[in-house]
Amino acid sequence: SERESLQVAWREAVLQVAAALEREGRLAEASAHLAAVLERDPLAEDVVQAYLRCARGTGQRAAALRAYEAFEATLRDELHLAPLEATVAHAQALRDAPADAEPPRAADAAKPPAPTTPDAAQAVLRGFPAPVTPFVGREREIEALHALLTAHGERLVTLVGPGGVGKTRLAIEVGRRAAVTFTDGAVFVALADLDDPAFLAHAVAAALGIASGASTDEAELLAAVSQRSLLLVLDNLEHLLPGAGLVAELLAASPGCSVVVTSQAPLDFQGEVRFEVDGLRYPTEAATTLDGFDAVTLFLRSARRAHPQFVATEADRAGIVRLCQALEGSPLGLELAAAWMRILRPDEVADALEANLDAVATSHRDVPPRHRSLRAMLDHAWALLSDDERAALAGVSAFRGGFRREAAEEVAGTSLRTLLALVNKSLLRRTSDGRFESLDVVRRYGLERLGEDPARRAALLDAHAEHFTAVGLRAGPELVGSAPADWGDRLAAEHDNLRAALDHSVASGAAERGLRLANALFQYWWVRGHYREARSTLDALLRLERPLPDDVYAEALGNAGAFAHLFDDFGSARSHYEASIAIARRSSDPVAPAVTLERLGTLLNLLGDMDGAQRALEEARARAQSGDAGAKLVARTLNGLAGLAKARGDAEAAERWNRACFQAAKDAGDEFMAACAQANLGESAMLRGDLDAARSLHAEARSAFERLDFRVGLAINAQQCAEVALQAGDLAAAGSELERAMTRFADLDDTLGVAEVAASLADLAAARADWPDALRWIGAARAQHDRLGVVLSVTVREMLDGHQATAGARLRPAEAAEMLAEGASWTVEETVSRARVGAG
Repeated sequence: SERESLQVAWREAVLQVAAALEREGRLAEASAHLAAVLERDPLAEDVVQAYLRCARGTGQRAAALRAYEAFEATLRDELHLAPLEATVAHAQALRDAPADAEPPRAADAAKPPAPTTPDAAQAVLRGFPAPVTPFVGREREIEALHALLTAHGERLVTLVGPGGVGKTRLAIEVGRRAAVTFTDGAVFVALADLDDPAFLAHAVAAALGIASGASTDEAELLAAVSQRSLLLVLDNLEHLLPGAGLVAELLAASPGCSVVVTSQAPLDFQGEVRFEVDGLRYPTEAATTLDGFDAVTLFLRSARRAHPQFVATEADRAGIVRLCQALEGSPLGLELAAAWMRILRPDEVADALEANLDAVATSHRDVPPRHRSLRAMLDHAWALLSDDERAALAGVSAFRGGFRREAAEEVAGTSLRTLLALVNKSLLRRTSDGRFESLDVVRRYGLERLGEDPARRAALLDAHAEHFTAVGLRAGPELVGSAPADWGDRLAAEHDNLRAALDHSVASGAAERGLRLANALFQYWWVRGHYREARSTLDALLRLERPLPDDVYAEALGNAGAFAHLFDDFGSARSHYEASIAIARRSSDPVAPAVTLERLGTLLNLLGDMDGAQRALEEARARAQSGDAGAKLVARTLNGLAGLAKARGDAEAAERWNRACFQAAKDAGDEFMAACAQANLGESAMLRGDLDAARSLHAEARSAFERLDFRVGLAINAQQCAEVALQAGDLAAAGSELERAMTRFADLDDTLGVAEVAASLADLAAARADWPDALRWIGAARAQHDRLGVVLSVTVREMLDGHQATAGARLRPAEAAEMLAEGASWTVEETVSRARVGAG
């Protein structure tokens, strides 16, 4: 609003006057202006720092400390934050100063007190900017850089990183702290506005105060610095690299001179220490608190400067995390995003940023043009690239989540030399495992540039999809081979690229290519728990209704049925299975329908049609044994028959089938199915009362599931371990395992798993003789199985019936009915929540 704009303009004007008064040494007048701003905005930390600084020796010490204490309390109570270290240091310096202390010299007034450099106030600082906002975080980086320049004696340190990552602010802080080490102090040379490398020597001479006329000869500069002990900070050198040889000449001419450079690319000189500067530390969705993340601290403080009444709520948490992640902790991006807090909430800004790079921008006149928006920053970096580098950056933007050199060469025709050039210019990063990746905003910018050539964009996205389809097809058979975990990890590294290839296949109508890839990824999706993605992808590709080879179509229908089954959509699962089997029966290969017949048998067993399940599983087994499919497919049909025997309550037959399954899986080298059989044999051992064998088998299965990252297997394993603990009378261990199982099933959106854990929790409550709670869990387990249309196994049904009868004998009929009804009314979400409270 106009009123807010006037308030911001007044604040900036008052602070400019205060800064001028401080530079002139008129600290009492400066303090009065700063106090006026703090009356309206008591959480402006930069103003608090300036007020504490100016109050030394002005007679306003008590008032300044009261303002600091009020600021500290409000910051803690409203934002749950602590003051910055620099603010605390200013306050401590004010407390420690004697009442008649001399005020700080105007030249050093903006210098925060630094306990590690007690003589810093005496250092000569020339040309250093006095930032109007407080410095946030980076203490480790500052300590490391200070040590490089002092204790380790390094003479050329280049801070390398993408635009907006905070290189300049870090260099200012490091220069201020290290200046005391040099007899002649430190000099800051701003180079952003210098266009011609030929004038670099003159710019340095001007900053040193030794320039003569409109230009300075290099020899004159070198002679002038030859006897000096000096720290030079050369800021924004990336566009002047052709003239960077001057830096080497300066170091050679002056043994007492050291240089700190900020640049998007290193100088590539001998003796150069390249110091990578990344974004501020930021949280992920899994973070339980936002405290301690410098990116969040910077965003919240910047938001309060933009809108003094802004207070982040719990509802803002997800939006703040999304912003920090999208910007990868970039200080420039976070400050630009925070400016929108005057009119938007964090999630709204995150939505806008995901849709448009222009969403975060500023009109502040004191911000350099290249830093007024993310796009301006990226345009500046783009202008510094060669034609080959521009083509490469646009080309590799087709990748998501990083890429390997070989993929870039095949898909985008990009050489390793060009990739490394982009790494040197901070537009790509090379990870420890040899992959390349970029900031998301850089990738999106590259995609926009790629879109300027529609024909190249279309060809490149097709090439990307073809490449990763080949990757998936190569990995598919290996996922059920001798090293499934290794191949699963390889696909996990390319997950985003595989997702992009599938998305492009859907968008371009390439149904056959997309389904071949999706079929190859089935085992990866299944084991790693990517159920929702798998189902939506298969459904989208099948909706394209393109002509397909029978084998591809039948396999895709069967796989779509499997994921529908996992989401308890049993009607869709059955129709998909039956359609798949009908198509596969047309094949000359008798084994073709076997996989889906086994899945159909498992589903019919779950739905209580045991005769139908028996027929489907027996046919699947016969077909698997008649062809060349080998023991892997046979093992899976044996697993289904074991499950059917268990559902019928025939524990001996279930154990026989599981032993046969385990042996077949071992013979075939199928680690996945062997682990599943071990888990089932552990359950059989428990039913026989051999708890030691059960524990051993479950431990071996858990180890294999962890190796494979088989998430639903780990959930089932936790539930099975809980049942063993219950049999042994270790109720605490049982509760812990059931809480783990419930959390894992909930994370997978597996509502049937949640229902089955509810039945186990009824068993636990009965063991505790907590009969009201046992009835609640019995009600929940029965109701949720009924809603899913799933029949309880004989063993579980008999267990629940027994506990219900016992509880009914101990409680009044009305109370028992009330407890059962209460549990039956719980939603899935309420069941999960109550399990996490009640299992322990």
